[in-house]
Amino acid sequence: MQLDNFKKNHFCVIKNYIENEEINKLLKIAETNNLYGGSGPSGPHILYPSDSSVLNTLFRNISKSRLKAIDEKKEEFNLDEYFIQTYSKQRYWSRFMKYNDQEFFPHRDAKEEVMAILFLTQYGKDYSGGLKIINNDLTEINLDSLCNKGDLLIVSGGAFIHYVNVHSGPENIGRITYFVNSHPLDTKGVVSFTEGTLANRILMAKQYLKESIKKSVK
Repeated sequence: MQLDNFKKNHFCVIKNYIENEEINKLLKIAETNNLYGGSGPSGPHILYPSDSSVLNTLFRNISKSRLKAIDEKKEEFNLDEYFIQTYSKQRYWSRFMKYNDQEFFPHRDAKEEVMAILFLTQYGKDYSGGLKIINNDLTEINLDSLCNKGDLLIVSGGAFIHYVNVHSGPENIGRITYFVNSHPLDTKGVVSFTEGTLANRILMAKQYLKESIKKSVK
C-alpha cells in the first residue's frame, strides 16, 4: 500500500514528522498542563491561537502539511488568512488524546472533515488496537499499524466509518496522540453509532454502509 497518496487512499502517513526530543517536550506540556482527558480519552480543546508558542507552531505546521497532502497547490497557503476568512466567529482547535483500554464509538464525520493525528507513543509496544476504518467492502484497516511514534497520519473522517479501540494494560503508557481537527467546534454532518457494545456498534456501522452502497447504485 502506498502510504503517501491521500487522493487515492483518503489517508496518508508522513513518516518521522517529529523527533524524540520534540515528542518528549509535547508529552511534558500535556502532563504539566493537565491536557489529557479525565475518565475519557479526549483532552480539553486547545483553541488556536493558544498560550503555548510550541503548540501554536506545531498546529500551524500540521495544518500546512494537511493542506499540502490534500492539495499540493496549497503548499504556500496563507494559513492565518484562511482561518480568518472561513470561520471568523469560531476558533480552530487541537487536543491531546490518551487511550488506556478505552474505545471511541464508530462514526462518520462531516464529508469535508480531514483529521491530522500525530503519534506520541508506539503501536505494538505501548498499546495494541488503534484507529480502524471500515472500507466500502466492509473490511477494516487498523491505521495505527501503519504508523510509528513521531509519524503524522492525515485521514478523511468523512470518507470512512471509523472507530478507536485500544488495549494497553496497567503497565503501559497507552496510545497518546496530538489531534488537529480541520473544522471549528462543529459536529454538523456526523453520523454516530452509539447503541450497545462496541461489537453491536460496528455491526450497525457496517449495516449503514451496506445500505448506503445499495442506495448509491440504484
